[in-house]
Amino acid sequence: MAGIFIQVKRVVCAASMLLLAFGVVATTAPADVPPTTYRTYFQDPGPNGAQDLSLENHAIALIDATPPGEQITFAFRDFNRSTVANALIRAHQRGVLVDGVFDGDERTRTVVRNLVAAIGPSRVVLCGTPTFTYNSCISDALLGDESLMHNKFLTFSALTDGRQHIVLQTSKNFLSPSQLSYYNDMVEIAGDVPLYDTYVDYLF
Repeated sequence: MAGIFIQVKRVVCAASMLLLAFGVVATTAPADVPPTTYRTYFQDPGPNGAQDLSLENHAIALIDATPPGEQITFAFRDFNRSTVANALIRAHQRGVLVDGVFDGDERTRTVVRNLVAAIGPSRVVLCGTPTFTYNSCISDALLGDESLMHNKFLTFSALTDGRQHIVLQTSKNFLSPSQLSYYNDMVEIAGDVPLYDTYVDYLF
């Protein structure tokens, strides 16, 4: 048995030396650093095009689960859903920092105007303000299909369940009635700090 133990020890030592020689070091993440998690969600209207609110309800649940003092950011293209707007207003009223941007073509929608009025035009920006020569915030293309702010995402600095740095990227426009019966998807990434920071930096 002693001979076997010595042989195993030599193999382990040799393997360790080989790893060091090639610059490979096995590391373990600190116990206090949460892992990055990925979750996917799908909106399935079925063959008859039934309304499916699952993606919208999930976004609202995350907004409602954001504690005071944390931050929510968003970027929306087509938007008229008062359910989502009201959730963002509630978050603002309880002390969440809410910052967002809309495509400039949404400026005439009542829901968008109410959201801007409730949170403030310095925090919720309509692309192209004040002249609306352009609808996009970063493109210099003139008005029309060439000038769009086409992003559809939210970020959350932290949630009541303890997760932090959440990005919620979706193909869905929060627009009724059409988008409620389309096939759409949503990806939720939590704990990826560089990804989260990139999304937030986009707005500022």
